[in-house]
Order: sequence, then structure tokens, then C-alpha cells
Amino acid sequence: MPSTQPSRSATDLFIYHQQFGVVVCRACEFAVQPSALVSHLLRHKIYRKERRQILSELSSATLLDPAEVPVPGPEVLPVDGLSIYDGYKCNVPDCQHLVVSLKRMKLHWREEHKSTELVTDLASHVRLQTFFRGTKLRYFQVNNHDRSTSLQARSNSAGAPSATPAACTIASTRQAIGSSSASGALPIVDLEALQYFHHFVGNIRLVFALNNHEAELFWQQDVVSAALQYPYLMHALISLSASHVASTCNSMEARRIHRESAFAHGRAGSAKAQEALSNLNAESHTALTAYAQVQSRLRYAQSNPNSALKPSRVAIDRTDSIAEYVQPLKQINSLRACWKPDVALSLLTTDEQSLGPEMRSLKTIMPWDELEIEVPFGLLDRLDCLPNRMATVLGRPTNLKDVTASLSAVQSLMGSLSPCPVPGKLQLQLHHFLDWVQDLSYRFVQMLERREEASLIVYAHWLLMVRHFEAYFWFLEGHTDQVLTKIRAEIKHGSLIPLDSAG
Repeated sequence: MPSTQPSRSATDLFIYHQQFGVVVCRACEFAVQPSALVSHLLRHKIYRKERRQILSELSSATLLDPAEVPVPGPEVLPVDGLSIYDGYKCNVPDCQHLVVSLKRMKLHWREEHKSTELVTDLASHVRLQTFFRGTKLRYFQVNNHDRSTSLQARSNSAGAPSATPAACTIASTRQAIGSSSASGALPIVDLEALQYFHHFVGNIRLVFALNNHEAELFWQQDVVSAALQYPYLMHALISLSASHVASTCNSMEARRIHRESAFAHGRAGSAKAQEALSNLNAESHTALTAYAQVQSRLRYAQSNPNSALKPSRVAIDRTDSIAEYVQPLKQINSLRACWKPDVALSLLTTDEQSLGPEMRSLKTIMPWDELEIEVPFGLLDRLDCLPNRMATVLGRPTNLKDVTASLSAVQSLMGSLSPCPVPGKLQLQLHHFLDWVQDLSYRFVQMLERREEASLIVYAHWLLMVRHFEAYFWFLEGHTDQVLTKIRAEIKHGSLIPLDSAG
């Protein structure tokens, strides 16, 4: 039965601000880059005829690239459609730096004004907006006459600040040292764990946040603070750090030792996390979602099939296996979970556990680590030719619905590629690419679950695109080749899967 849902127009989905040269997505509450309009519409499940109509309506609008969009002056009225954030403004003359948390303001003062303490009367509470997120994020202040006060006034009205988790930890440590010193003994400190923790904090860009300053600060401050309060998260961070150290070692014995430590802390964290999952609450948002994302990356970091790098214990308590990644839907969602907190948390919990609405709305909790990479233009040609090559090699299809589903999956994969300013190159954005599974038809999902050859070949081409990201994320290195080798061995026509991803 044909759908009775009325066709949507551009004004139903976007708000056009001509003075700024942007369109704001009503659902997402941020502006969409001109080069990302197609993929953004796909994200909202807007296909073909309806998408072409919307793009046609927008073709007459003048849309600017993020770097060209003018930033509104201070005290303007809020821009319609954009989210409004509570933030802070530095009141140092000729500075007026804008951030969304006191922690970031303190960091700004330390780096820019060479001060180790926040001078409360020189930073004001303001309301902020930003057109774009990720690497294109630029805050601007909006009208705040009814709420702007100095931090000193806010502190006086709120009373004495409560102790942070880090402050509580330091206080308890000092108390322990004091009581131990009285008896002539000092507490035992796990120096190995401290070294791993120090490695994590000092190498956030390598271990977790690649190129997003907001994400880097979040993991370095918010998550580290949460780890000092929740032991399961601390174990997870140490486990991920130990895995990263292992990947940098040339000595096989050294790598084995570091991976031993990674597995030990991983098991300890998993045991403690099960208790936390039985008591989900708003206060543990950051800790639980961070733990879930760390666990997703650990699955990849610990799936190396080389037995020389495995722990010496024969029996290890872990749920992941390389076999999991040969199952397409699990592989795709496992990879999405490495960056998307809502997916990570859903994989961490069981079907019987229900997540409250506040645990599902995690977009504002963790900044996305946006990554746009350049790939050869030949990759698009290869995907364009794939259906004809499959028809030639696999023979006449027996079910036209399967053909339609496969064609749609290939077209969706092509849709994750966008124009690039560099001649002969295309742009592949990590988050849009990872959401490929959301655009798949139910028919194609069934084909993947049945592990039909045509669907596995399309899935293999998705994996070849994953390979482009391996150079940026250490835990993925070599993983794609492992899975592709198993797929080639499983299907009859492995020649349809290229050996390289260069296009």
C-alpha cells in the first residue's frame, strides 16, 4: 500500500537565515554545511524524489561554507532554530572568549592569561549559540540582559561550592596518608596503574579524541573527573591506555605484558560496571556512556588474532571475539558504538534493561569527534560499477526484491561520499559513513542476516571504506583485513572484493 504521508518541503525541515547564509535543521538544531546536505537528508531517511525536491528548493538559497559564515555580534537576539547553551564569557579587555563550562574557562585562563586560578569577577555567565558543531564549532553570545551576572555574584548567591570528585579523592588520599604516617606506614600505590592513567591523560588525542578540541577537553576533564568517582570507568580507561601502549611497542614480550594488564583491568571494570548498570541514574550519565564507548574500542584493540599478544591465561573472561566482526550487523553497530554514545550504551545493556529517556538523549553529553578524510575519486566509480559486475559474475538473480535491496544499499554507500575541493578526491565523513546501516532496507538487513553472497560483497565494500580510517585510529589497524580475509574465504566469488581500497 503506498504511503499516505504528505511530501515534506524544505521549510518543513530547515530554517533559512539569509543574513548568515545558513540553513538550520529544525530537528537537530544546528546548521548544515552545503556539502553535507545530501547525507544529512539521508540521515533523516529522506530519499530520492522527496530529497531531490528539497534540494531543488534549496538551490536558490545562498549557502556559505562554515569559515565564511559571519559570526553575529554580542547581545543579538537568539538565532531561530539553534540550541541555546548556558556558558561563560571572559571579561578580560579585548578577549571575551566564550566557553560552555567553568572547567574550559579555567583552562583558557591558564593558557591565555597565565593564571592558575579563575578570577570570578572577570568572567560572566552568558547564553551562547553556535551554527555548527564538531571542528566547525564557534560560539557567539545572544541577548542575556535578564541573566548576565558575574561569577562572584553567582558564587555568593549559591553559597560555598560543593567538593568535586577529584577534590574528594585528593582529600581522602591526604587523610589516608596522614593516618598511615602516624602509624609509621604509607599506603601502597599502584605505580603501573598510575603510569597507564598518566599515559591516557597525556595522550588523549592518540587514545581517544583525534581532532576535535571540544572532545579532547571533555575526555581530559569531564571523563577523567568521572573516573575518579566511578572505579569501573577508571579500570576501563587504564585498560584502553595499556592496549594503546602495547600497540606502540616493538618488543613482542613488552606488548604481551601490556596486554596482560589491559585484560586484567578490563575484567575488573566489567565486573564493577554490571553493578552500575543495575542502577542507572542521571548522575552516572558521563561515566556510563564513557565506559560504553571505551568498551567498544577495547573490543577492537583486543581482537588481534596473534596468539603471542594474548594473555598467558588460557581462560579469559571477555564477550568479544573476532567471529563477532564477521557478522555484518554486529560489526557495523560495534564500530558505530566507538563514536556514538547512544549506540555504545545500547550494546552495553541487555534487552531486559530499559533505558530512561534521559539516558537515550546523549547528544549533548559527549562531543562527536568529527573526521572528514579525502579518498580517491575512483572509489565512486568502483561503487557505481559494482551492481553490473555482480550481475555478470553472480548470474541472473532469482529474486528482484533482493536486487532492488542491493542496489539501494550500494547507492546509499555512494551517498556517504561528497564533493571535495581537492581535484580527483572525494570527501568521506566518519559519522555519515557509520550511519550507513540506518539507510539499509529491511530486505537487505535480512540478506545480511542470512549471509547471502550479494549482501556480503556490498558489506565488504563498506569495510574497504573503513580501511581509510585505520591510519587515524590505532585500535582499527589491521582489523579490516582480518574480516575481509574471512569473508573472501566464505563466499564463492571472492574476486569481486578488491584487494585494495584506493579505488
